[in-house]
Amino acid sequence: MTTLQEVRARFARDQGLPFTDSLSETSILDALNEHDFKYRDRVFGPVTTIWGFLSQVLSDDHSCRDAVSRIIAHRAASGLKVCSPNTASFCNARARIPTAVLGHLAKQTAQQLQAGLPDGWKWNGRSVFIADGSHVWMPDMPENQAVYPQPGVQQPGIGFSLARVAVLLSLATGACHDLAIAPYAGKGTGETTLLRRMYDSLCPGDVVLADALFDNYFLACELRQLGVELVARVQAERVGSRTVESRPDGDVILWQRPNKPRGMTGEEYRRYPKTLLMRQVAVDARDKNNRAKRFKVVSSILDASIDAMLAVIAYHRVGNRPGRWEPRARKRRPKPGKRLGQPRRVAKLAHNRTKWY
Repeated sequence: MTTLQEVRARFARDQGLPFTDSLSETSILDALNEHDFKYRDRVFGPVTTIWGFLSQVLSDDHSCRDAVSRIIAHRAASGLKVCSPNTASFCNARARIPTAVLGHLAKQTAQQLQAGLPDGWKWNGRSVFIADGSHVWMPDMPENQAVYPQPGVQQPGIGFSLARVAVLLSLATGACHDLAIAPYAGKGTGETTLLRRMYDSLCPGDVVLADALFDNYFLACELRQLGVELVARVQAERVGSRTVESRPDGDVILWQRPNKPRGMTGEEYRRYPKTLLMRQVAVDARDKNNRAKRFKVVSSILDASIDAMLAVIAYHRVGNRPGRWEPRARKRRPKPGKRLGQPRRVAKLAHNRTKWY
């Protein structure tokens, strides 16, 4: 199986712009036109700039200088006039590319990969997508702080913007089919809420594979209404649920609608059914020392054809991966400078300079 490191190494060996073949000029122009992006015909046009930016992301250098060097090599190989190695024009051109265009191209590429999959790569003819969330830090800039504020426990001016992200990843291709981003804290910023914003990327018959955070009654109801199945690790035993049928391959259980969540209106709450049939399976997983531990996985798929997938979910536990061990130490040495305990604009004042030298 090809790893991400092998893919990166393959692109790095290309001295020019490796994405010119995998991301065609036509597809980029179509995305620009769809978002009504106006541009002039110049050396660092949007097509060349996007190719250069993607090469910059995958390179080991990550510098604008390396990206411009690749653009120069590409122009020379194509018989075009070589441009200046100065990086200012490239940086300005990169800043002009709308984020929506990059997102459009990423989703379009993921859809093309999924559509071209052999039948054997799908599970029982279904597309399986992994739902997961994380958070990302961003530079401490006023624009970022206005939309994605820093955590409240950090003093103003010395923290960094923090955002929460949720993604839908194809289990077969590993491609990101959709991404939702929100502030780290506040109403409507949870991972389940972000998943709801990505419902349009799912089709009837798809399967959403998730961790225990997505073991949610309301989420399971919404996905079932869309014709999408949910498979998630059980978070806890539910109050009021009962076993309808016990099978060797798992139990069919009846979930009772939980109490109305805070923030949900009564009208919205009554739209959900009072009960929901689910299937719960207990799976034995073993760690690297062959010690067995029992987990429960719940699914809206009521037949027994999903057992193999449930076993895989229970075996691969995030944070306790079988056979993996890492020393609890940091390779990167800390910088000898002091930790900045004031906003930078305050620390630069004359009467404060002696604190930081």
